Amino acid sequence: MFCSTKSEYFALAIEKLIRRRMKVFKKIYEFYLEGFKSLSPWARTLWVIILVKLFIMFAILRLFFFRDTLKNRYDTDEERANHVIEELISQ
Repeated sequence: MFCSTKSEYFALAIEKLIRRRMKVFKKIYEFYLEGFKSLSPWARTLWVIILVKLFIMFAILRLFFFRDTLKNRYDTDEERANHVIEELISQ
């Protein structure tokens, strides 16, 4: 492939790199998908339960129990940073 400028060469190189990485991600996805399909029914059910529990722990509970109190109490990033520094120093 003939490139007239360096920018065209770099654009083609980046495009080729992206295509190569996408192939790698596709292979990894297919590997795990095939492994999941070959599991026994009870093992598949167990993995579904584990994934649902992780989703509940990290998504749902975070919404209800870990509110962003710094954002509510302080208006600017500087005020938030000063509060965190004071808390760390005083401990």
